[in-house]
Amino acid sequence: MLNEEWLSTFAAVGVLETDATTAGRWKPSGACAFVTSHELAWLVTANHVLPEKPAPRMAVRLDIGGEPTLVALWEIHNRVQGLGWVRDRKRDLAICVLPNLPGARLKTVPPAVWAPLDMELTTMRCLTGGCPLGLPALDPMRAMPVVLDGIVAGMDRREQRIYLTAPTYPGNSGGPVFVERPLHDPSGNVAIGPRTVFLAGIVQTSGQIEASGQDRALHLGVAAHIQQVTDLLDSPEAHKQAVFARAAG
Repeated sequence: MLNEEWLSTFAAVGVLETDATTAGRWKPSGACAFVTSHELAWLVTANHVLPEKPAPRMAVRLDIGGEPTLVALWEIHNRVQGLGWVRDRKRDLAICVLPNLPGARLKTVPPAVWAPLDMELTTMRCLTGGCPLGLPALDPMRAMPVVLDGIVAGMDRREQRIYLTAPTYPGNSGGPVFVERPLHDPSGNVAIGPRTVFLAGIVQTSGQIEASGQDRALHLGVAAHIQQVTDLLDSPEAHKQAVFARAAG
Protein backbone atom coordinates (compact mmCIF):
# COMPACT_ATOMS: atom_id res chain seq x y z
CA MET A 1 0.00 0.00 0.00
CA LEU A 2 1.04 3.59 -0.57
CA ASN A 3 1.62 5.76 2.47
CA GLU A 4 0.34 9.32 2.90
CA GLU A 5 3.38 10.83 1.21
CA TRP A 6 2.93 8.75 -1.94
CA LEU A 7 -0.80 9.52 -1.97
CA SER A 8 0.12 13.22 -2.02
CA THR A 9 2.13 12.85 -5.23
CA PHE A 10 -0.90 12.94 -7.55
CA ALA A 11 -4.24 14.72 -7.83
CA ALA A 12 -7.24 15.38 -10.05
CA VAL A 13 -6.88 17.94 -12.83
CA GLY A 14 -9.56 19.45 -15.05
CA VAL A 15 -10.99 22.42 -16.90
CA LEU A 16 -12.86 25.41 -15.52
CA GLU A 17 -15.63 25.90 -18.06
CA THR A 18 -16.36 29.29 -19.63
CA ASP A 19 -19.68 28.56 -21.35
CA ALA A 20 -22.39 31.01 -20.31
CA THR A 21 -24.52 28.28 -18.72
CA THR A 22 -21.67 26.46 -16.95
CA ALA A 23 -19.14 29.24 -16.30
CA GLY A 24 -17.01 28.52 -13.27
CA ARG A 25 -17.87 24.83 -13.11
CA TRP A 26 -14.85 22.56 -12.80
CA LYS A 27 -14.89 19.53 -15.06
CA PRO A 28 -12.26 16.95 -14.04
CA SER A 29 -10.62 15.44 -17.10
CA GLY A 30 -7.96 13.21 -15.58
CA ALA A 31 -5.16 13.05 -13.07
CA CYS A 32 -1.62 14.37 -12.74
CA ALA A 33 1.59 13.54 -10.93
CA PHE A 34 4.04 15.85 -9.17
CA VAL A 35 7.79 15.48 -9.72
CA THR A 36 11.00 17.37 -9.00
CA SER A 37 13.35 18.37 -11.81
CA HIS A 38 15.88 21.19 -12.20
CA GLU A 39 15.23 22.00 -8.51
CA LEU A 40 11.64 22.92 -9.38
CA ALA A 41 8.28 21.23 -8.82
CA TRP A 42 6.48 20.13 -11.98
CA LEU A 43 3.01 18.83 -12.78
CA VAL A 44 2.96 15.98 -15.29
CA THR A 45 -0.12 14.66 -17.07
CA ALA A 46 -1.26 13.15 -20.37
CA ASN A 47 -1.57 15.69 -23.15
CA HIS A 48 -5.08 14.54 -24.06
CA VAL A 49 -6.27 15.60 -20.59
CA LEU A 50 -5.79 19.21 -21.76
CA PRO A 51 -8.15 20.64 -24.40
CA GLU A 52 -6.55 21.82 -27.63
CA LYS A 53 -8.62 25.00 -28.04
CA PRO A 54 -9.19 27.47 -26.58
CA ALA A 55 -6.16 27.94 -24.33
CA PRO A 56 -6.71 25.45 -21.49
CA ARG A 57 -8.13 26.96 -18.29
CA MET A 58 -6.79 24.10 -16.20
CA ALA A 59 -7.13 23.74 -12.44
CA VAL A 60 -5.76 21.10 -10.10
CA ARG A 61 -7.67 20.02 -7.01
CA LEU A 62 -5.46 20.06 -3.91
CA ASP A 63 -5.97 19.79 -0.19
CA ILE A 64 -4.83 23.14 1.23
CA GLY A 65 -5.20 23.70 4.93
CA GLY A 66 -7.48 20.67 5.16
CA GLU A 67 -9.93 22.03 2.57
CA PRO A 68 -10.43 20.89 -1.05
CA THR A 69 -9.17 23.79 -3.15
CA LEU A 70 -8.98 24.42 -6.88
CA VAL A 71 -5.65 25.93 -7.92
CA ALA A 72 -6.14 27.78 -11.22
CA LEU A 73 -3.01 26.99 -13.21
CA TRP A 74 -3.80 29.40 -16.05
CA GLU A 75 -3.96 32.33 -13.59
CA ILE A 76 -0.47 31.43 -12.36
CA HIS A 77 0.75 31.24 -15.97
CA ASN A 78 -0.78 34.63 -16.76
CA ARG A 79 1.03 36.25 -13.83
CA VAL A 80 4.47 35.09 -15.01
CA GLN A 81 5.50 36.14 -18.51
CA GLY A 82 6.39 33.15 -20.68
CA LEU A 83 5.14 30.52 -18.24
CA GLY A 84 2.80 27.85 -19.57
CA TRP A 85 2.47 24.25 -20.72
CA VAL A 86 5.09 22.21 -22.51
CA ARG A 87 3.22 19.67 -24.64
CA ASP A 88 4.43 16.60 -26.49
CA ARG A 89 1.44 15.64 -28.58
CA LYS A 90 3.19 12.73 -30.26
CA ARG A 91 4.00 11.06 -26.94
CA ASP A 92 0.80 12.32 -25.27
CA LEU A 93 2.49 14.12 -22.38
CA ALA A 94 2.26 17.62 -20.93
CA ILE A 95 4.15 19.36 -18.12
CA CYS A 96 4.12 22.71 -16.35
CA VAL A 97 6.02 24.29 -13.47
CA LEU A 98 4.21 24.33 -10.13
CA PRO A 99 4.57 27.37 -7.86
CA ASN A 100 5.14 27.17 -4.14
CA LEU A 101 1.73 26.55 -2.54
CA PRO A 102 1.95 27.03 1.25
CA GLY A 103 -0.24 24.63 3.19
CA ALA A 104 -0.85 22.32 0.22
CA ARG A 105 -0.87 18.57 0.83
CA LEU A 106 1.50 17.94 -2.03
CA LYS A 107 4.70 15.95 -2.40
CA THR A 108 6.94 15.75 -5.44
CA VAL A 109 8.68 12.55 -6.54
CA PRO A 110 12.46 13.06 -6.94
CA PRO A 111 14.44 11.46 -9.79
CA ALA A 112 16.15 9.12 -7.29
CA VAL A 113 12.98 6.99 -7.22
CA TRP A 114 12.11 7.12 -10.92
CA ALA A 115 12.40 3.63 -12.43
CA PRO A 116 15.30 3.56 -14.92
CA LEU A 117 14.55 2.26 -18.39
CA ASP A 118 16.85 -0.74 -17.90
CA MET A 119 14.98 -1.90 -14.79
CA GLU A 120 13.03 -5.09 -15.56
CA LEU A 121 9.46 -4.20 -14.54
CA THR A 122 7.59 -7.17 -16.01
CA THR A 123 5.66 -9.15 -13.34
CA MET A 124 6.29 -6.46 -10.72
CA ARG A 125 3.29 -5.34 -8.72
CA CYS A 126 2.05 -2.00 -10.02
CA LEU A 127 -0.28 0.64 -8.62
CA THR A 128 -2.04 3.35 -10.60
CA GLY A 129 -3.08 6.61 -9.02
CA GLY A 130 -6.09 8.39 -10.45
CA CYS A 131 -9.26 10.25 -9.59
CA PRO A 132 -12.17 8.48 -11.34
CA LEU A 133 -14.54 9.66 -8.58
CA GLY A 134 -14.19 13.14 -10.05
CA LEU A 135 -16.04 12.25 -13.24
CA PRO A 136 -18.92 14.62 -14.14
CA ALA A 137 -21.64 12.26 -12.94
CA LEU A 138 -20.27 12.53 -9.40
CA ASP A 139 -19.29 15.36 -7.08
CA PRO A 140 -16.08 16.76 -8.65
CA MET A 141 -14.85 18.21 -5.38
CA ARG A 142 -14.75 14.65 -4.04
CA ALA A 143 -12.15 13.75 -6.65
CA MET A 144 -10.09 11.90 -4.09
CA PRO A 145 -7.13 9.71 -5.05
CA VAL A 146 -8.02 6.13 -5.91
CA VAL A 147 -5.28 3.50 -6.06
CA LEU A 148 -5.79 0.39 -8.18
CA ASP A 149 -3.37 -2.51 -8.33
CA GLY A 150 -2.23 -5.12 -10.80
CA ILE A 151 1.04 -6.26 -12.34
CA VAL A 152 3.23 -5.02 -15.16
CA ALA A 153 2.26 -7.34 -17.99
CA GLY A 154 5.07 -6.23 -20.27
CA MET A 155 7.35 -3.46 -21.50
CA ASP A 156 8.26 -2.06 -24.88
CA ARG A 157 11.65 -0.45 -24.30
CA ARG A 158 11.97 0.79 -27.85
CA GLU A 159 8.68 2.70 -27.65
CA GLN A 160 9.18 3.30 -23.89
CA ARG A 161 5.74 1.97 -22.98
CA ILE A 162 4.48 -0.10 -20.05
CA TYR A 163 1.51 -2.48 -20.21
CA LEU A 164 -0.53 -3.00 -17.05
CA THR A 165 -3.21 -5.32 -15.74
CA ALA A 166 -4.35 -2.63 -13.27
CA PRO A 167 -7.80 -1.26 -14.23
CA THR A 168 -7.64 2.06 -16.07
CA TYR A 169 -10.52 4.52 -16.22
CA PRO A 170 -10.86 7.99 -17.80
CA GLY A 171 -10.03 9.57 -14.45
CA ASN A 172 -6.70 7.73 -14.42
CA SER A 173 -5.37 9.39 -17.57
CA GLY A 174 -2.29 11.41 -16.70
CA GLY A 175 -1.91 9.79 -13.29
CA PRO A 176 1.17 7.96 -12.07
CA VAL A 177 2.15 4.30 -12.33
CA PHE A 178 4.09 3.06 -9.33
CA VAL A 179 5.93 -0.25 -9.19
CA GLU A 180 6.98 -2.12 -6.10
CA ARG A 181 10.32 -3.86 -6.27
CA PRO A 182 9.99 -7.18 -4.41
CA LEU A 183 12.22 -8.47 -1.67
CA HIS A 184 13.33 -11.45 -3.76
CA ASP A 185 14.44 -12.09 -7.30
CA PRO A 186 12.51 -14.62 -9.48
CA SER A 187 14.68 -17.46 -8.12
CA GLY A 188 13.72 -16.65 -4.54
CA ASN A 189 17.06 -15.16 -3.58
CA VAL A 190 17.31 -11.96 -1.56
CA ALA A 191 19.42 -10.23 -4.18
CA ILE A 192 17.58 -7.10 -5.25
CA GLY A 193 17.48 -5.16 -2.00
CA PRO A 194 14.68 -3.89 0.20
CA ARG A 195 11.14 -3.43 -1.00
CA THR A 196 11.05 -0.05 -2.75
CA VAL A 197 8.39 1.96 -4.57
CA PHE A 198 9.37 3.62 -7.85
CA LEU A 199 7.54 6.01 -10.16
CA ALA A 200 7.52 4.04 -13.40
CA GLY A 201 5.29 6.01 -15.76
CA ILE A 202 2.18 8.02 -16.59
CA VAL A 203 -1.15 6.38 -17.48
CA GLN A 204 -2.33 7.21 -20.99
CA THR A 205 -5.02 4.81 -22.15
CA SER A 206 -6.34 1.27 -22.16
CA GLY A 207 -6.95 -0.95 -25.11
CA GLN A 208 -6.81 -4.28 -26.82
CA ILE A 209 -3.15 -5.28 -27.11
CA GLU A 210 -2.38 -8.03 -29.59
CA ALA A 211 0.12 -10.53 -28.25
CA SER A 212 2.67 -11.97 -30.67
CA GLY A 213 1.58 -15.38 -31.95
CA GLN A 214 -1.86 -15.16 -30.32
CA ASP A 215 -5.23 -15.04 -32.08
CA ARG A 216 -6.81 -12.89 -29.40
CA ALA A 217 -5.95 -9.57 -27.77
CA LEU A 218 -5.46 -8.68 -24.12
CA HIS A 219 -7.23 -5.74 -22.51
CA LEU A 220 -4.44 -3.82 -20.79
CA GLY A 221 -3.64 -0.36 -19.54
CA VAL A 222 -0.96 1.55 -21.42
CA ALA A 223 1.45 4.00 -19.80
CA ALA A 224 4.36 6.13 -20.96
CA HIS A 225 7.57 5.07 -19.25
CA ILE A 226 8.98 7.75 -16.94
CA GLN A 227 11.95 8.04 -19.34
CA GLN A 228 9.60 9.88 -21.72
CA VAL A 229 8.85 12.38 -18.96
CA THR A 230 12.59 12.75 -18.31
CA ASP A 231 13.14 13.54 -21.99
CA LEU A 232 10.40 16.18 -21.95
CA LEU A 233 11.76 17.77 -18.76
CA ASP A 234 15.19 17.93 -20.40
CA SER A 235 13.82 19.55 -23.58
CA PRO A 236 14.74 23.13 -24.58
CA GLU A 237 11.11 24.18 -24.01
CA ALA A 238 11.18 22.89 -20.43
CA HIS A 239 14.51 24.62 -19.78
CA LYS A 240 12.92 27.90 -20.92
CA GLN A 241 10.06 27.33 -18.49
CA ALA A 242 12.56 26.78 -15.69
CA VAL A 243 14.27 30.08 -16.53
CA PHE A 244 10.94 31.94 -16.48
CA ALA A 245 9.96 30.34 -13.16
CA ARG A 246 13.27 31.18 -11.48
CA ALA A 247 13.16 34.75 -12.78
CA ALA A 248 9.72 35.16 -11.18
CA GLY A 249 11.07 33.93 -7.86
